[in-house]
Order: sequence, then structure tokens, then C-alpha cells
Amino acid sequence: MIRRLLSPALLAAALLHASVGVAFAVPESLLRNSPFVPTGGASAAAAPQAGRIELHGILDIDGKLRFSILDTSTGRGAWLAVGESEGGIRVAAFDAAAEAVTVECEGQSTRLTMKAAEIINIAVPVPAAPPAVAPGVNPAGVNPAPPANEQEIQERRAKIIEELRRRRALRQSGQQQPPPPRQ
Repeated sequence: MIRRLLSPALLAAALLHASVGVAFAVPESLLRNSPFVPTGGASAAAAPQAGRIELHGILDIDGKLRFSILDTSTGRGAWLAVGESEGGIRVAAFDAAAEAVTVECEGQSTRLTMKAAEIINIAVPVPAAPPAVAPGVNPAGVNPAPPANEQEIQERRAKIIEELRRRRALRQSGQQQPPPPRQ
């Protein structure tokens, strides 16, 4: 599928002209020095740039190899098999021994290999250990619940046992009622 790419400035001018209905001329200086076209005009955009196309991955699905090809100038990528093309990029051949693909783009053939991984060492800050606290001393800002005395513990147990007996009696009598709301 071949797509024609118009300069965004020309496209904007055409849309403005069509929407306003007023004929005007695009200044020649704007056409020559468009902020949307790479330096050197449209002819520079048509020439393939070195390193513009990169091989990012090789994938074998059921014996059919697919290659991740990235066009760095547009940021678009595609997974292509040998013989397939997309966006003006065609995978022509694959050299398994060298793990390299031959790609045709804009009439030029380029051999691509996987980019070597770049390993960068960075310093990772290690959090400081919390200060040591003597046993039995609470650190600043920590307020634990006061320990329950034996009487409170016995009262809680008695309430739990009473509630379990009540629910069991209801179940046995067939009067399943919803439990009372929690306090």
C-alpha cells in the first residue's frame, strides 16, 4: 500500500483554503523553510538516512520468522516476515548465521543486525537502617494499644461464647435470623 505524504504546512493551507473559501497564496518562504519538513526541504525527507531503520527483535511463531523493524524517523514499527512490506519497508532476506536481515527501503538495500544491549551501571541509594531501639522502649510516634487486663479478656471471651451459643440455638430451632449488627 503506497501512501502519499503531504507536507503538514501544505495540508493545513489546503484545509484553510477549503474551509474559508478565500483564495490566498502560500508565501514561497514558508514552502521553502517549513518548520514541519526536515532541513533541506522535501528532497532531504525523501533520502533514506543512515541508521533510520533498526532491527529490534526476531520472533519464531510456528516455524515462521518475523522481524521487528522500527523506522526511527517516524517512530513506527512492524513485525514483518521475509517478503512482507509495510510503510515502504520490505524485508528481503534473512541470514540465520549472522542473525541479520536485508531490508529494502526507498530503493536502497540495507543489512540490519540486532542492536547490542547497552548495560549502564547506576547507583541505587540504599535506605538508612532505622535507629536501634532499646527493648521495652517505644520509638517516637508509635502508640501501641494498652495491654488488656485479665478481666477484660475474660469478659470478651464470655461475650463470644454467649453469641456462639445463641446462633447455634437459632440454627437448631430453624429460626435462622440475621446476626445483630457489630459493635
